[in-house]
Amino acid sequence: MKGLFPYKKQAFGLVEVVIALLVIVCAGIPILKMVFQTRTETSSSVNYLRALELADEIIEWANASKFQDVDQLEKYSGSIMNFSDSKHEMIKVNTTKANNENWKSSGLFEENLKYSDQYCNAYFYRDIKVEPVTSQYNNFGNNLLKKVTVKIKWSEGRMPSNINLDSDRNREIQLSVLVINDDNLLF
Repeated sequence: MKGLFPYKKQAFGLVEVVIALLVIVCAGIPILKMVFQTRTETSSSVNYLRALELADEIIEWANASKFQDVDQLEKYSGSIMNFSDSKHEMIKVNTTKANNENWKSSGLFEENLKYSDQYCNAYFYRDIKVEPVTSQYNNFGNNLLKKVTVKIKWSEGRMPSNINLDSDRNREIQLSVLVINDDNLLF
């Protein structure tokens, strides 16, 4: 006689189930670690690109400005956000006025632009220096070349202790450009 259960199937035992779960967890931990590390590195790269955009903005202003007005760029040093009473507000982006009447009526030139809130999580800070380029070997004088240096500092993953000082930020890039006074060139 056959037993009560002639087609008896064997089930997995508790030990086998625990070993299978342990293998799955051991394989999943490195994958999760890689996902979180990729997310962190992507965020860091985005902040780097935003800092590069902020520095390039000043470099473009320096190249587009009249030589006499380049010194005025230093007034744009500082945090790009105002912080008070646990709330923040992005500073206004300086824009040019439309000279053409058709452009004024089209609304192409917005006068009340502000930096996007996407810039606020890294607490960007600009430091702009403009200095004349002189040399003991060439008689440049103070009226031919100026060096514009833009240093952007920001914080990765934490708020600086003082939003209005650049000292408490852990990342930094620096760009420089030479601006030439075209009025002093002889062609």
